[in-house]
Amino acid sequence: MKILMYFTLFSFGSWGLVAGLIPTAVSDIFWGMLGPWLVGIITMIIVKRTYDKDPESVTALMMKSFVGKMIFYGIYISILILLTALQKVQFIISFTVYFIVLHIIEALYFQTIFKPKKS
Repeated sequence: MKILMYFTLFSFGSWGLVAGLIPTAVSDIFWGMLGPWLVGIITMIIVKRTYDKDPESVTALMMKSFVGKMIFYGIYISILILLTALQKVQFIISFTVYFIVLHIIEALYFQTIFKPKKS
C-alpha cells in the first residue's frame, strides 16, 4: 500500500523539518508524532484487510478501533507526561497537530477505498 509509505514520509519528514528548525524540541516533537503515526499505520492496514475480506464487518471493527485508540492514547500520553522529561507544551502541541493531520489523511484514504466502484 503506497499510502503507508507517503504517510510515513510525511510524518518523519515533517518531524525532521520542524526538529531542524527547533533543535531543542527534537524529542518532544518525535514522541508527539510517533503515537498518532503508529496508530494510523496499524488502523489503515487492519481496515484495508478487513474491507477486502468482509466489507460488512468494517463498521464493527471501526467501533472497536475507536475504543482501543482512546485507551491507547490515554495510556501513551499519561506515560509520556508523567514519566519522562519531555517539555509538556511542545509534546502536546506536536501530538495534537499530528493527531489531527494524520487522522484527516486516514479519513481521506478510507473515503477512497469505501467509494463504490463504477461498473
